Amino acid sequence: MKRILLVCGSGLYTSRALGQRVSKALDESGLRGSYEIVLGKASDAAEEAVNFDLCITTTTLDGDCACPVVNGTCFLLGRDVWQTVEQIVEILSQEGKENGEKTEEE
Repeated sequence: MKRILLVCGSGLYTSRALGQRVSKALDESGLRGSYEIVLGKASDAAEEAVNFDLCITTTTLDGDCACPVVNGTCFLLGRDVWQTVEQIVEILSQEGKENGEKTEEE
């Protein structure tokens, strides 16, 4: 199960709306049941990121994250969503390779 940290500036409402839109897009991409989205605070993202495979944010984060970070503003604006979803899918599929898992090609 891949863990996704989803953060916005300070608004919990925005995080929830973003979470619903990200979930819908990932489910439509065939990832239903393979991920967990956890809402978090932007101010805590750098510290919490060590426990996640990906961070999706709509704001600038303080500090470096231990996981890949994707700008999720497109989910709120409704523009270039599928391009971002493709980026997310690629990151989540590569994560296992970085951890030493073998792929069918190897």
